[in-house]
Amino acid sequence: MRLFVGFRPEIAVRDAFADVAHALGATVQARFVPPELYHITLAYLGERSANALPGLMALLEDTAAVAAPFALPALGLGFFGTPADAIVYAAFQQTEPLASLNEQLRFRLARAGESFDPRALVPHLTLARKAVLPDGLPLTLARDLSCPVEALTLFHSTREQGTLQYLPVGEAPLAREPRRIPHP
Repeated sequence: MRLFVGFRPEIAVRDAFADVAHALGATVQARFVPPELYHITLAYLGERSANALPGLMALLEDTAAVAAPFALPALGLGFFGTPADAIVYAAFQQTEPLASLNEQLRFRLARAGESFDPRALVPHLTLARKAVLPDGLPLTLARDLSCPVEALTLFHSTREQGTLQYLPVGEAPLAREPRRIPHP
């Protein structure tokens, strides 16, 4: 199973970003991501056996127990790659609660001997792939948007009937009253 840890925006937030993607479609040729696939990745874990799931879920629950829910403000739009072949995304602010949650998750993964992609977190939500960006593309959002973060989700990235799916394997709600622990 190909796994990653992240969170999925609530339906109202997904709908708001779908509106942003729809507006982009007027000026950008791209393969737009379906809103049901919108997510923000914290850690890409790669291939794991089904036997690893209980341990990974316990690790997520331990991480979630030390973090309170928070809002993640969107900053604007950006892209990876080149204007002729871009991945367009909504960028999110690297807030202290997000940085702390990510640090705790990666600390616990490393301590448990779980491998993960060590690249620095760039909090984003992918809106389109294979985009051709015209000159002067406005990379701003028409309104303020934020994403409530209330749980960590373990996702399974798979193809079903040729269609990419990010299936939630399990979810660990963030604590309303988090346990206090020393930082790693």
